[in-house]
Amino acid sequence: MKKLWIFLVFLFVSCAGLRYPTILDEIGGEDDYPEANALIVFDSTDIYLNRDGTNRIRSHRCGKVFNALGRKEFGEVTLSYITLYDTVEIIEAKVISPDKKILKVPKENITDMPMPAWEGSKFYIPNLRLVKITFPGLEDGSAIELIYESISHNSPFDSTFDWWELFEFTEPIKEKVLRLFLPEDMNLRYKVENGKLVHYQVVSDDRTLHIWKNEDIPKIVMEPSMPPLPAVAAKLLITCTESWEEYSRWYYRLSEPKLEPDSALTNKVIELVKNASSKDDTIRALYEFVNKEIRYVETRLIGKKGGYEPAQVGFTFKNKYGVCRDKAALLVSMLRTAGIDDSYIVLTNPILLDMDTEFACASQFNHAVVAIKENESYFYLDPTAEGSVEYLTPFEDDKPVLVSTKEGEGLSKTPARPPDVNLMNMQVSEVLQNDHTLKQSMTIKASGFIDNQFRRMCQMLPKEQIKQVFLRGMKESYPEATIDSFKTSDPKDFTTPMELTMYITIPDYVLKIGKEWHLTTGKRSNISIGAQGIWNLEERNYPLYLWVKMATKARATLSFPKHLKVKSLPGPYYYEDSNLMLKTAFAKKKNTINSEFEMVFKDPLISTENYQKIKEAMKGLEEHQNQEIILVEK
Repeated sequence: MKKLWIFLVFLFVSCAGLRYPTILDEIGGEDDYPEANALIVFDSTDIYLNRDGTNRIRSHRCGKVFNALGRKEFGEVTLSYITLYDTVEIIEAKVISPDKKILKVPKENITDMPMPAWEGSKFYIPNLRLVKITFPGLEDGSAIELIYESISHNSPFDSTFDWWELFEFTEPIKEKVLRLFLPEDMNLRYKVENGKLVHYQVVSDDRTLHIWKNEDIPKIVMEPSMPPLPAVAAKLLITCTESWEEYSRWYYRLSEPKLEPDSALTNKVIELVKNASSKDDTIRALYEFVNKEIRYVETRLIGKKGGYEPAQVGFTFKNKYGVCRDKAALLVSMLRTAGIDDSYIVLTNPILLDMDTEFACASQFNHAVVAIKENESYFYLDPTAEGSVEYLTPFEDDKPVLVSTKEGEGLSKTPARPPDVNLMNMQVSEVLQNDHTLKQSMTIKASGFIDNQFRRMCQMLPKEQIKQVFLRGMKESYPEATIDSFKTSDPKDFTTPMELTMYITIPDYVLKIGKEWHLTTGKRSNISIGAQGIWNLEERNYPLYLWVKMATKARATLSFPKHLKVKSLPGPYYYEDSNLMLKTAFAKKKNTINSEFEMVFKDPLISTENYQKIKEAMKGLEEHQNQEIILVEK
């Protein structure tokens, strides 16, 4: 009887879409959801899992759009599948107009095509295909409905299963449900992060039905610099695997056959390392080749669909392109060929702030890098880190990683480096002239994240345009300011940190009151105190996330005419907590004033509780930097 009940449930959800045209008026419209661009009326996923790990997954979505942004967001759906593992079948795709007319999506609006390696490329990512559905005739108040199946014919996870699903989105959801039809001899564990879900369980003779659901889910209102959605939204994690060590061994078995080099690759390794005089030289030579000569195709690891298996390394080397796992596999193969045997592929996810070390759910991974073992620990290299001076980008610090080894490794993290790794170091020299003009030279040296941002800017924009970006910022305070000359180091030279130097003239800089010369301290040296927009919210619903620890240090020396003397200087400013340290200081010496400024974000994640304290500290710094230096004529 229970088996029949489960069958009827599966049949019901397969036909559930038939009732939606009749209830579109009942669910309300734009006036009922004033902050929404669309409403997700119904979102269901039904997974029928076989004991060998293969499965059939039916997804059913129904949504109502309210405006142009909603039409843009939901008017086109792109699905993907990997021919080695699964396929996608579109069961139903239609548009329901506000007057309840039904328009089936025509065949020409549904395309199934190979995925180009990059835009305009004649090469395609092996075995990866995209299905694109374009919904025609959408207008405000229209609804769309989509039912499709993903049919797995080859399990990537060796007779096991895991899954993750978000139960919150940036639009409201009327009803969301996930059903899992599980063989009775498969042990399931699940956990819910960042929220609560209703869970039901029904056991039959050979199946267990698990149902997770929620209703009337409000939209997530995005905030400036909040963590990525998977880190804050209600999330269901499901696994049938007991430990991360099992997944480490599984990925080792999956990837090892792909790492055998052919003669062409072996000869290239010999060529690249022939002048290497140390192990470090060998690593650098091979890393630079894979990083710069093998084009990175930026697409996600499609964990739920089996997109973990790398291409054969000879194929990647010959074609000179690959996704992250292909580049990682190629680098591991080359390192081993050069005699660095303790080299391994690593699964990671730089977007997630953390993962549970006791709950193994490998489908959370979306990226692959490389690890080399030295003295019982690993150091990590990301061969996709184009534009980074270092082997690993700053965004990948302190992030979960799983090294794939024959014996099996537990979940660990990349090193958490100090804030000075991401440093903006500013040296400012100023001369105040008798005619009230300020001549200023400013040199900025960057490292880590700051270096990466400068390089990107200098590679993307012409030098004159970069100059105008800085000039616009100065003109907000000093409309007559000019940049007399401007130079940067070569953004393509990764052997030295990026450096930028400006020579600036600010006429009529002094506010003269009788014999007093008034100078504003913060404006004078153009020292940034952080992106002001992120502190504009009175309070936050989500933490503030800066992605990396970082620091700004500035030293300025102001020389002024000898017929003047210092009447008053601003006092010091100091603030420190677990997230932030702020410090300023001023000192006079003959006809010069030396000032120092330091801002250190010690933890990139600022809790909602700490936000208000730090917001006040930043406001206090801004007010302090508006204080004046007062010089007086002797």
